Amino acid sequence: MNIYPVTKQNSKLEDKLSRPLLWLFFLLCFNPTIASEIQHHDEIHSAIKEFAGDVTIQEIDPRLRLEPCTGNLSVRYPFSTETTVEVKCTADKGWKIFLTVEKVKPPFIPQNHNEIYDQILRFAGDVHIEKISPHLIYEKCSSAIRISYPFNDQKTVKAECFQPSQWEVFIPISYPEKNSVPIPLAMGVIATRTLLRGIPIIASDIELKAFPDNRLKSGHVKSLKYPIGMEPSQTISKGALISINMLRPPVLVRKGDAVSIIFERNGISVTNEGVALENGGLREKIKIQLPDTKKILTATVQSAGVVKIP
Repeated sequence: MNIYPVTKQNSKLEDKLSRPLLWLFFLLCFNPTIASEIQHHDEIHSAIKEFAGDVTIQEIDPRLRLEPCTGNLSVRYPFSTETTVEVKCTADKGWKIFLTVEKVKPPFIPQNHNEIYDQILRFAGDVHIEKISPHLIYEKCSSAIRISYPFNDQKTVKAECFQPSQWEVFIPISYPEKNSVPIPLAMGVIATRTLLRGIPIIASDIELKAFPDNRLKSGHVKSLKYPIGMEPSQTISKGALISINMLRPPVLVRKGDAVSIIFERNGISVTNEGVALENGGLREKIKIQLPDTKKILTATVQSAGVVKIP
């Protein structure tokens, strides 16, 4: 083995090599940007969940190293399908990333058949109900289960659900011997199509339908003559029973219309011009304004474009 003494020349060479390495060590230890500071992927996931709620998020490739965001993390759906989110750093030299998301579906909860039976008994009274097959499984109804007679013989009821999923089931029923006489029927007026607010009703918009007498209340319309010419005060769905409070007289005066104002005092009648400040039907009270004085008065609608101040 040959042993060589360390010369001054070798010592100087080692010193030149060790100094840059030492500076690099300090730079990595004390400069967090170079050493380890990157945007944490967990923070991106948290921003997405805060925006989109309970969703499953695509995992970010761990090799993707993003600069820490000094601004805010902005999240949005870039497409109408809402299956992709865009996460954007709003800093001056920011970045953005696209990730797929999937909404977490709630667990399936089956509808308890006994709840359907309870609703049938409330609707039809003391009847015998044919049990629903246990093989028929429906999602639990979050809205009220609607029960109706689909046929005039009242030997079958229909149970319907509209939320979160739509389903319907037809269930045979029978009356006990002591109650063998069917419930008396009464005629009610229903809409044959969807009736929109403010559009006068015509004869083809409505028809009579038989209902159990105990279902029709005093406020339900029972004559085809009453609704014709009236206007719905709300949207009325096809097949819905029409109530008096769903209707209003046709609008004879509309907001902004010029109207003739009739003043009557002590047998003297004076006519003036004014402007309607709101809509009004026959014999309804509305606010009007006198153009000259800007005074606001209450008047009663007499006919199209005519109001009266008693």
